[in-house]
Amino acid sequence: MSAFSTFVHVSVTAALATTGIIPYGDFVFGFFTVESASATTLTWYASADGTNYQAAQDDDGAIVQTIAASKAYKIPDELAGARYLKAVGDDVCSLIVSFKG
Repeated sequence: MSAFSTFVHVSVTAALATTGIIPYGDFVFGFFTVESASATTLTWYASADGTNYQAAQDDDGAIVQTIAASKAYKIPDELAGARYLKAVGDDVCSLIVSFKG
């Protein structure tokens, strides 16, 4: 039976090194709410080990999502299978992320 995990709060910055980690490896679906945002876009990065991150790509290039404060979004399907994720903003924002496995 699938269940939601305990949600995580993630601080997003404009730099990969300082953006919070989203542990995604045990899940196949995720949703996030933008708590507060100066950011208007998120660029997604994936990692197998939680240390080395690469820009996530789809057939059109980098996976970039447009966001706004007080709205909810699905984590892109192309990121399923990634163990760890980071969402780097064009500015700072705060996310609440929940998962389903």
